[in-house]
Amino acid sequence: MVLRIDNSGGGRAREKRLLLLYAGGMISVVFLWMCLIFFLGVGSGAGESESAGARIEEGSGNGRVGERGREENRLAQRAPAAAMAGSTDEPAGHDPLGIQKQDVPLTPADKGRVKGAAARFVAAAYGYSGRDRDEYLDALNSLLIPQKFYASPGSEEIERLSEQVETTGTKGAAKMSAFEIEEVNRQRAEGYAYFETADSYDRYGELVGNEKGYRQRLTLARSGAIFLVEVAGEVQEVRG
Repeated sequence: MVLRIDNSGGGRAREKRLLLLYAGGMISVVFLWMCLIFFLGVGSGAGESESAGARIEEGSGNGRVGERGREENRLAQRAPAAAMAGSTDEPAGHDPLGIQKQDVPLTPADKGRVKGAAARFVAAAYGYSGRDRDEYLDALNSLLIPQKFYASPGSEEIERLSEQVETTGTKGAAKMSAFEIEEVNRQRAEGYAYFETADSYDRYGELVGNEKGYRQRLTLARSGAIFLVEVAGEVQEVRG
């Protein structure tokens, strides 16, 4: 017995399989191509967004730098003008009348304060009676600018008298008869204090006993509404 194989049906089956494989391959290629286009598009969009963001950030930074630079320029332009105008935050810099560096005469009230301060100094320094050195110096120092006064020539006589008060005690009286103002500026008055010393005071505060005349150059400095003795020269005897 001879068997016969029908090749026509098998050929058609192979052709169908080939067509299916070809179609599947084409579909895969198209799908891959679309995926590639999609991913390339997304990546390009992200890159553009990042680039745009960077440009915006850079522009913003440049804007801040530019604004800061303009502000610094404005301050730099204002600073020389303020310096030329003598502007300052300190109260002492306010001088609308322009008198800070000028000598200004004392008012009558100031002259009275200067003479009163000099008279109190004379009485406290040369008219003390007693043996309490602390009392003597406390009363005197309230009328002085101590750190400057005790560096001046007149302090030597005060030191001598304070030692005498402590060791033997003193008994005396002193009274200023005049203060001749010779130099004046806004803060200080300088001149000679003329005074006499004696043994004691009477009931009216006048000198009693052996009187002697002296003079001493004093510099008094303004301290608020009052004047204090800042510098004293040597005591000089005045013979009448």
